[in-house]
Amino acid sequence: MVVRAARAGLLAVLLCGPIASASEDVVRYPYRVEGVCPFECCQYGKWTALSDIPVLAAERARVSPAFTIRRGEKFEAVGGAYWTIAPFILRAKAPVEIKVASHLVPEAPNRAKLRGEWTIDEHTTLPAGTDIHVVAYLGEGEQVGLAAGKPVAFDMSLYDSPDSEFTVSKPGGANATEWWIEVNSAGRHGWFERGKHSIEGSDACE
Repeated sequence: MVVRAARAGLLAVLLCGPIASASEDVVRYPYRVEGVCPFECCQYGKWTALSDIPVLAAERARVSPAFTIRRGEKFEAVGGAYWTIAPFILRAKAPVEIKVASHLVPEAPNRAKLRGEWTIDEHTTLPAGTDIHVVAYLGEGEQVGLAAGKPVAFDMSLYDSPDSEFTVSKPGGANATEWWIEVNSAGRHGWFERGKHSIEGSDACE
């Protein structure tokens, strides 16, 4: 009985150990990052619709619009969420040093939050073969992702060059992203996908 118990305990360790450690690295899609404004001079706040905008009750809902913001109507863009629908994964060819994205806070295997401030002088070393799940584009080539459960930040040139230290192991998410805007308009609340509509006021440099 003692031997059987010992074997059972060893089996539990062998089975549960890798699963527990692997759970830290799991990234599930679609992946949502709250708080992203993905281009230079991007801002939330008072926007103006340059075309009619159907607004849904929830992000990515496949239902009829809850209401419509009419062309010329001003509204409040409260915030937004960046969705990566399919994996876009980079793999390190050799050990490489990379910035830590202290402003990217993972909250679950399929979501994270972007804070306004972050420290750019912290780095980590990724072993060869490490995968980076690219989860959000921040503008001006800057991107953030998850490597072995740790948030990292990098420029597109990290992989978009002939002498890159990374290969693209899964390219699906490069063009499979959505940016959803949370709005308040005349006492109404909802969401719409930004890329499908003309807006004024989202670019502070205009």
